This record gives sequence, structure tokens and C-alpha cells, in this order.
Amino acid sequence: MMLKYKLILLTILLFAGFASPAQQTRISAKLEKDSILIGDQITFDLLFTGPAKAKVNWPVFQDTLTSEIEIINSSGLDSARKNNLLELSQQYTITSFDSGTHSIGPFRIAFNMPDDTTSYIGISDIQDLHVLTVPVDTTKAIKPIKGPMDAPLTFAEILPWLLTGIGLLIIAAAIWYYTYARKRAKPLIPVRQKPKLPPHIQALNDLEQLKQKKLWQEGKLKEYYTELTDIIRIYIEERFDIMAMEMTSFEIMEHLQALHPDGESLEKIASTFSLADMVKFAKEKPLPSDNDTSWLNAKYFVENSFRRKEENEPEEENKALTEKVQKENE
Repeated sequence: MMLKYKLILLTILLFAGFASPAQQTRISAKLEKDSILIGDQITFDLLFTGPAKAKVNWPVFQDTLTSEIEIINSSGLDSARKNNLLELSQQYTITSFDSGTHSIGPFRIAFNMPDDTTSYIGISDIQDLHVLTVPVDTTKAIKPIKGPMDAPLTFAEILPWLLTGIGLLIIAAAIWYYTYARKRAKPLIPVRQKPKLPPHIQALNDLEQLKQKKLWQEGKLKEYYTELTDIIRIYIEERFDIMAMEMTSFEIMEHLQALHPDGESLEKIASTFSLADMVKFAKEKPLPSDNDTSWLNAKYFVENSFRRKEENEPEEENKALTEKVQKENE
């Protein structure tokens, strides 16, 4: 008898383990309320819950949900991962100027799984919105339409024109001053520009300052990874002449692979960029050890790429230049 129960339990577990992605998916649509007066505004939420690794083709609406329901504005797409599931949601502010009952949906959301050519589709329920008109009291007499009334100008009406005139005067004065200043002679005592630190020294200094701020220790994970990746992006721009501040992490790695052949160094910095993207865009909460490792990976990348550059330059000359710049900045 015990063997029979064990076989039944094993069968249930096997079927649960092989559940298809579609069976793990739920699409839900929710109205703030099911009836409004004509022209009133309410919120409409569209939610997707499915496998954590799903690549979702989220629907894009322009100005309307249906021919009778207009979209006033919409929030950004919010994502989160809970219990090994991916949750996506977006909220829309909607209205309608057509009375009656209007059906919203069903909405179809397609998604794919890694290493799977099958395209899965989740379908939401249909939501009905009742749009009511304002009741008219037919027992009262219809009043005539009043004609336009003349009203004197107020200071509030004159103020925008006055501010516009003052703004134009300021712009004209600024243009005149700029043109005049360019014709003037240079200052008698020129301002001495502070020498710029070499990229690797500046990056290492910035990394040390970031470490002293203790951002992730205070729970400021997004600020920590944003500043960490910005330091590396600026270093990459100045070291490799790549417009890293304007590129995605994937684009940066593609350029670095062609210029920086050290596989270990690239693997470390790619790991840091990947974790930073998860923290900034998917609200990932890494372990403290992961935060320290990301900082060490960034430092390793800077030091390693600098050493490779120095293999083609005289060591003593570079050391003297570095010490000179540091002394001038003290």
C-alpha cells in the first residue's frame, strides 16, 4: 500500500515538473471600476505572470484600447521576479466619450523561452466598462445661450507677455556680450589649467571614493551600480576611444572584444555590467559578496587593461609622468 502511494506521489511530481510554460502563465486585466460617467477617467491594469526566463512581446497601444475607449496616458512597463516567476505590469489611464457598455479585451501576449522555437500566447479575460450619460431634467425650461462678455485685461494676462519681452531682452544682451567679449584681448594673467589625470588613475581614484561612500551597505543598490558602471564607461571612453556612455552594455562588450583580447578581464567586466543591469532595470537584490565582487572586477579590468597598454611604453617614462601629474593635482 505504501508503495502505491509513493508511485502516485512520484507521478504527480513528474507532471508538475514538466508543466509547459503556457501552464505557468497568467494574463489578467483589471479595471479600477466597471462604470463611469461619460468623459470620466479611470485606470486599467494589464499584468503578465509567467516563467522567469520568458522573453515577452509586450503589446503596444497608441491612443486607444478599443475604438470607443481612449488612452490618456500610461505608466512605464514594471517588471519583477518572485518565486522563480516573471511579473510584468503596465497601468493606463483611460476614458470614453461614447455611452453604452464597451468590452475591453481579450488581449493576447506572446512570449518565447530560451532554446525553444515554440511561440506561446497568453490571453486575458474580457472586461466590460459601462459608460453612463448625465441625466437631463426635462421638467425645467431650456435657457437661452448667453453671448460673449467683455472683460478688462488683468495683470495675470499681461504678465506672460511682459516676461516674454524681458526674456528676449536678456537673450539679446547675452548675444551682444558674447560677441563683444570675443573681440576683447585675452586676460593679462591666464588661468593655469589643472593637468588631467591619466584615465586609469582617475578611474582607480573614483572607484576608491565609491567604496568609501558605502552606498550598497546603506541599501542604495541602484545608486551604487549606476555610479560603478559610469566610472567604467568613462574609463573605456578615454582608454579605448569608445562612446561607452551612449551604448548599452552589450554594445560596449562587442567593441571591447575587438580591442581588448584578455578573456578573463572581459568576463569579469561583463559579469559586472550584467548584474548592474539586473539591479537597475529588474530590481535584482544581489548578495553583499556580489557587490564586493563587482567592485573588484571593475578594479581588475582597469589595472589589467592599463598594464597591457604599458607593455608598449617605457616603464620609467610612464612612472615619472604619473608622479608629476599626481604632484600637480595635490
